[in-house]
Amino acid sequence: MSIKRLVTICPSCNSPIEVVKLQCTKCGLTMEGKFSECPFCSLPTEDFQFMISFLLNEGQITEIEKELNISYPTVKKRLEFLLDKLRPMLQKFQKESKV
Repeated sequence: MSIKRLVTICPSCNSPIEVVKLQCTKCGLTMEGKFSECPFCSLPTEDFQFMISFLLNEGQITEIEKELNISYPTVKKRLEFLLDKLRPMLQKFQKESKV
């Protein structure tokens, strides 16, 4: 799976990159400002692909085992690891979205 992902780290100095401009591909409307960080964009590719597999398989661990050729305990461990990594970002995103 090859997905073009948002760059979140500066390739020159390794500092975080902020999204400050958005543009409509159809009409060209441009919006500038500081936008919320995407909770999923900063995931390493392997974790992002695991998350995609989890969603496409509707959380069915046996299907994820088959697709990724990993054991049930490995699926559970990777899911737990992913949730631990995402939970703070998702909570922050959720809090910002209520404003």
